[in-house]
Amino acid sequence: TSCENIFGPRLKEVLENDYEGQFIPYVYQLLALILEFSPEGGRMSDTCTAAFPQLLKLNRWEFSRNIPSLTRLLIAYLRKGIIQTLNHQSKSLDDIVVVFH
Repeated sequence: TSCENIFGPRLKEVLENDYEGQFIPYVYQLLALILEFSPEGGRMSDTCTAAFPQLLKLNRWEFSRNIPSLTRLLIAYLRKGIIQTLNHQSKSLDDIVVVFH
């Protein structure tokens, strides 16, 4: 979408460079919104696909401020069929289970 084309690179930049983590929850919320409003049955964007591994980093779940937005993002990914999209990464489902173990 055009919104994602505008914000996608900036969101990716924040995820990669925001070492203090103060903006990370907002990035996850925006990514969840992008996914939630993306057309059904459409291809998942490169920005959203690239952000999925961030969701599986255990250190992201250690901060309580991240949990609501990470949960919303995870639900959005699951509703959009991320496991099928990333079926070449067979560890994806295992990594999700590890987060909640």
